[in-house]
Amino acid sequence: MNQWDDRAARLQDSVRAAEQRNAEFSQYDQDDVARAVVHTRQDVVLLVSQLSSLNAQLRMVKWLLAFIAVAAAFFVYRAL
Repeated sequence: MNQWDDRAARLQDSVRAAEQRNAEFSQYDQDDVARAVVHTRQDVVLLVSQLSSLNAQLRMVKWLLAFIAVAAAFFVYRAL
């Protein structure tokens, strides 16, 4: 695993341990759990959508920069 995965695993373990230590929150109402699951799914879909959009934008920037670099090299070569 890379350092980001290790950090995420440690964070998950610390949250799980904190939840187990805090017994007063261990009994959730079933409706609250269902609502939280729905909201979590909506948040995950939003995050995936935003990351996909960002990925597409970065891909476009990469090609634009590559084109600019090739054009600059062409103009420098012609100027010599």
